[in-house]
Amino acid sequence: MSTHPNLLSCDPEDFATFLLRERFDNNSKETATFLLQALSCLPDAEALSTELSEHKDDESEASVELGEHLVPPVELSMIMPRAKLMCSLLAEGVHCVNSKRESFDVISKNVSKLIIFPKAEDMRKKEARNMVLLILEEEINFKKKTLNRVCFQLPQNDPSAFLEKLKICLKMSENEICFVGGGNNKWNFKSHDEGNTSTTTAGMPFVTCYKGVQDGHLYPLEDGLLFFKPPYFIPRQSLHSIACGRGASGSSRYVDMNIQLDNDETIEFTNIHREELNVLNDYIHKILIPAMKRDVNEDADIVNEEETESEDDADMADSLRPRRKACRVARHATKKEMEIEEEESSDEDEDDADFISQENIESESEDSGTGEDSGTGEESGTEGGSLENEKIQDDEFEEDEFFEEAEENSDDDVSTEEDDTFQPKRKRRKNGDGDA
Repeated sequence: MSTHPNLLSCDPEDFATFLLRERFDNNSKETATFLLQALSCLPDAEALSTELSEHKDDESEASVELGEHLVPPVELSMIMPRAKLMCSLLAEGVHCVNSKRESFDVISKNVSKLIIFPKAEDMRKKEARNMVLLILEEEINFKKKTLNRVCFQLPQNDPSAFLEKLKICLKMSENEICFVGGGNNKWNFKSHDEGNTSTTTAGMPFVTCYKGVQDGHLYPLEDGLLFFKPPYFIPRQSLHSIACGRGASGSSRYVDMNIQLDNDETIEFTNIHREELNVLNDYIHKILIPAMKRDVNEDADIVNEEETESEDDADMADSLRPRRKACRVARHATKKEMEIEEEESSDEDEDDADFISQENIESESEDSGTGEDSGTGEESGTEGGSLENEKIQDDEFEEDEFFEEAEENSDDDVSTEEDDTFQPKRKRRKNGDGDA
């Protein structure tokens, strides 16, 4: 026997499912027609229909930009910005819109930190709902204002499931999530607790204080310090110095905490109960400062790795320079060799031309000479031969001077090994001349 839904408390899904199964025998068309007819009976039905269709268009636009819906839109009570908004958890972020269609998007890659913390006034409640604070890397705009953080309370209906879906849509790793008072934290702050007295603030993850004129609670965390409310987070990476109790006399009931940021901004938390001084100093010296030192060491390691990579790149560049120089020397040597070969080829052509001209002269003198002339011809032939020998010797002398000059010029840029590559060719050239 099916259970009828309570019309005063059931959600739309339960009501529609009941009508579909119990009244219309699983006929979806008849069920939808009935619901539309019921909508038309409401006051201002036409205006409501227009508003709902526009709201659906907004959700469709958000779905295109941020992906598919992970859960249906949920109404959330926002602390920052101060409003009630319909929030949709999508595959790539969160889309928030109010009744006036003013909206903003929190894209997953723009969230640097997700902090889940309890409200101080809800700590003693059995069904307390945690708060969520999203720290943004870049500011977003909403209603002509800029936001660098978004804070809201988890919904009343199944807050744990909503939180898990929120982690998925924001793609947050464990190191980017801080769960105050539990979760994956290795350490959780606890306020002063004498043990033999009953108090509502003993052993809590916060201490009461003031930030300026704002009365709130300070949550000391390993990742930094969180003040609520309004929500204000100081990451430990931005801290330059921190001290607690400075300037407070021993007779005062309260101490203060002074913080200086890297940008020289000073923040002061005042009116902290004196009995919290010891636990706060333990937090500063045993938790916060060691964590800050680890950050410095990690940054130094990153710098060293970058410097090592730079040195490796420089060494590689230096190792390439001799190769490049050798390439330049080789190109220079090749160019010299080609010039010398061209000069040798030109000299050979000139020697051949002189030799052919000399033979023609000798043959003409032999044909035109007599017996007497023959002696003269032989004498002249001897003289011609001596002239030819003198010409060859002069050519060899000029070539030797040329090679010596080329060798002196190449010694400036070419190594000894490169000179050896030229030596065999000079020897072959001289031997060839000698054989000729």
